Amino acid sequence: MALFTPRSATRLFETRRSARWTAVIAILAIVTFGASGLRSRSGAAASVPAAPQSVTATPGNTIALVRWTEPVADGGSAITNYTVTPYAGSATLSSKVVGAVTQTSFAGLKNKTAYTFFVSATNANGTGPARASSAIIVGSPVAPTGVTARQDVTQAGGATAIVHWTAGANNGWPIKSFVITTSANGVLPTSRVYPAPASAVRVVGLTFGKTYKFRVAAGNANGAGPPSAASAGLVSKCVGKAMTKGQTDINAAPGGTTFCLTGIHNWTLTPKSGDELIGPAVLDGAHTTVFAIRGSGTSDVVLSALEVRNYRVADPQAAIAGHGTTGWIFRDLRVHDNGTTAGGEGAQLGVNSKVIGGRYYNNRELGIGGGGGANGWIIMGAEIDHNNFTDNTYTTRNISCGYQAGGVKWTADNATIQSSKIHDNACKGLWVDLNGDNAKILNNNVYGNWDEGIFVEISSRATVTGNHVTGNGLRNYNGSGSGCPWLWGGGITLASSDHAVVAHNTLSGNCNGITGTQQNRSDGHPGLLENADIHDNVIVGPGGKTGVGADNGTDFAGRDIVFSGNIIQNHTFCATHC
Repeated sequence: MALFTPRSATRLFETRRSARWTAVIAILAIVTFGASGLRSRSGAAASVPAAPQSVTATPGNTIALVRWTEPVADGGSAITNYTVTPYAGSATLSSKVVGAVTQTSFAGLKNKTAYTFFVSATNANGTGPARASSAIIVGSPVAPTGVTARQDVTQAGGATAIVHWTAGANNGWPIKSFVITTSANGVLPTSRVYPAPASAVRVVGLTFGKTYKFRVAAGNANGAGPPSAASAGLVSKCVGKAMTKGQTDINAAPGGTTFCLTGIHNWTLTPKSGDELIGPAVLDGAHTTVFAIRGSGTSDVVLSALEVRNYRVADPQAAIAGHGTTGWIFRDLRVHDNGTTAGGEGAQLGVNSKVIGGRYYNNRELGIGGGGGANGWIIMGAEIDHNNFTDNTYTTRNISCGYQAGGVKWTADNATIQSSKIHDNACKGLWVDLNGDNAKILNNNVYGNWDEGIFVEISSRATVTGNHVTGNGLRNYNGSGSGCPWLWGGGITLASSDHAVVAHNTLSGNCNGITGTQQNRSDGHPGLLENADIHDNVIVGPGGKTGVGADNGTDFAGRDIVFSGNIIQNHTFCATHC
């Protein structure tokens, strides 16, 4: 534990040291002129003790127990006592001086209050530097013990762990939750909260090939207690058949085989139904091979922890060609730099596909696409960015935004995109089109896309809620790459779509706000902008419009388009007559 002393404590210790060092200097002068002098056991000059080691504090109900171990050096003189100084935030409380022991308790503390304890050692030469405990919240539960982790191989394609622990004392208030902190290979830890009661949880979203450690903390009405000691390291690894020959291995095995892939390969793979292809491998098309993974007619395939890059696919195909599949899972993939000047997508989804995590970026047309009939798919926790550029300087669009391009475009029913980041695509961020009914766009962060952030076109019953939508539409293709004429370039735009709910979104800095457009559209059902419920959104300028309009003379009376409860700042609101 690093040494740390608050400024006020530093002045206290410096004052003590100053007096002691005056005496030490005098003694050193005597030694220099031949006196016997004062020496430590090692022969070095005597000094104050080093800081105590391993200072910990354990919360109780209005009490805390402080423990430590002896300093690594006593300064050449036996330690006679320790001084323990508590801090409540930055406020110094009364110190306690104890004998040559290694623990003490403080009573009469306030629950729900964070305390830190500084411990210093004293010998005949003076008091040494202090070492601090980690902060604790008094009244919170004691740290759990016995934390263990094992890999869970029952989750298809997932690097998943089962973490067990034993809860400590709750200090008088029932434990409400447990916080599991995960660290891997020196990367900053991430935390997840799980409700009590629990003594084991499944932690998902890990990556094969990394070593993970887990700590557990419990929380009650007073707050979160200190974390446990870390579990032993768990190496997350694929359990299955090693793939060395690519498609030859798949052809030789029955369907439903788990394959473990490592290394870099220029392969095109066509898995059988039920197969799992698990990395960490790189499939690199070297700008010559067209497809990385194909699977029309197959079901329940799992792709996990793979990197797919540099495949020479062109519109309307994808490097991972999932169209015509059912129930595929795309877990923690990196899919990037696929396509040509003729377009090309990172991945296409089929019926009931699931995209869990991963990143889809720098593809020359779309990050992810889903064609007609590819219903019921889900994207969750993914990042989809910088697609539809001619190259990675991100200066020029590749494919016209009047066709299909950008982050995600789909013409499928019952698709859900949630808790994902969709940003900096050279077209629309999220684009549902041509009777893509019952779309759910929930709790996403959508920003920096050149065209509309969220675009619902000729579709019915979309639900758009809880999204943060920022800085979209500023290079809209309808405005020749700068600005957004009429009502284009909205953070959220409903184009000839009906029965949409747009609620509880936060929009700022978009070219326009929440807009609706009506044009003559014969390619959808019914192609009418009507029955829109737009409520309780926050829409902030600096400019642009919020409202609906038509370029074909439509009278919106009776269309049941309602704006209510919205907060609109630095923005033109024109309701149904933009």
